[in-house]
Amino acid sequence: MSFVPIFVGQCGNQIASQFWNVLNSNEESLRGDIFLRGKSKLRSILVDSEPKVVRKCVQDAHQLGLRVDDWNIIHGNTGRGCNWALGYHGLKMDSEKNIVRDVLDSARRESERCDIFNGFLIHHSLCGGTGSGLTSRLLDELREIYDKEYIISCCVAPDIRGESPMQYLNSLLCLNTLQKTTNCCVLFRNDKLLEIVGTKNGNQIENMNFHIASCLGDMYIPNESVSYRGVKYYGSEPSELLDVVAPDPSYKFLSANTANSDVSWGDLAVRLARTLVKKDDNKKLHAAINLLPIAKGYDSKEFSKNANSIFTKLNSLFNRKRLENKYWIGKKSDRSKSLTVISNHTGIVDLLEIVEERSRTMLEAKAYLHWYEKYERDIELRFKESIENIALVRDNYNSYR
Repeated sequence: MSFVPIFVGQCGNQIASQFWNVLNSNEESLRGDIFLRGKSKLRSILVDSEPKVVRKCVQDAHQLGLRVDDWNIIHGNTGRGCNWALGYHGLKMDSEKNIVRDVLDSARRESERCDIFNGFLIHHSLCGGTGSGLTSRLLDELREIYDKEYIISCCVAPDIRGESPMQYLNSLLCLNTLQKTTNCCVLFRNDKLLEIVGTKNGNQIENMNFHIASCLGDMYIPNESVSYRGVKYYGSEPSELLDVVAPDPSYKFLSANTANSDVSWGDLAVRLARTLVKKDDNKKLHAAINLLPIAKGYDSKEFSKNANSIFTKLNSLFNRKRLENKYWIGKKSDRSKSLTVISNHTGIVDLLEIVEERSRTMLEAKAYLHWYEKYERDIELRFKESIENIALVRDNYNSYR
């Protein structure tokens, strides 16, 4: 089993730098060819419209003794101006027009080198022109070519208080593409991440990206087998992830939270519970479609003995129909423990409503519309379709309450 991770834009490449640290600190991640070819060659594709962040990401990998092939380092020389349409359609200059083609060539090359190719993991933001627009173009192209393989997105939503005047329009268009092309999307929100890591020392951006990378590491890195009614589950398989938390394509937006410590599994579950978004704006519990705890540590099998009490604690945080409890466990090479929960719940509705409402307001006023029309003549039709599709996703989640 092998994945081909693709990191797009400034946000995606900053996540990559922290993800290298997670991989390098976990012996299980170096087993087989899931993320590596040989002992040190990363099967990752780094993409940006400018060279600075990509080069820094490559340097970070080198410092850990890891290498990225030159053909997997793809960048232009001009940013995308926080404009989805410019990111999607690109520039016509010689240094810019081949970015999409080069990414697809690298994706083909890496997928053909896999013994068992499972699909793509694509990491990006919803806000920037590259993270939202170029990623949307790549997703459309990849889905057309690889119509049977898994595509899992990890994306970061901007702070709802505003990072860019065009963030809602960019997010709307990108969310629509994610709904149409991916099997599931693990979504992080900058404002929620800041609440979690805000009290930690050091660079807040690095802390936020490390938190994301830690969640993804627990989800991606191989786990030990756990049996349910005679069927073995190994974890880190896309089919198993979807089977547990996203079996219905109408509900594919997931959340992830993690807590790390050397305390008991029960105490770690209590710490994790404090970081989960549990109530909506009306102080009502979110309805959870399902939860997937992932316990990793030197005594991870002890988690199985405490699983029922931990599930009772987690279930109490949500308005949730009683479903069969499933979990993954795995080892860590040091004495630390981590408990990560991948959840699919109605908390996504808050974000979808904000994006939809503010996008409608801006489009009615034709705010910034001319910036998009410079690169796509019929952009209003795309906006209309996106609003309709995101409203449908919102209604589907609301019906689950």
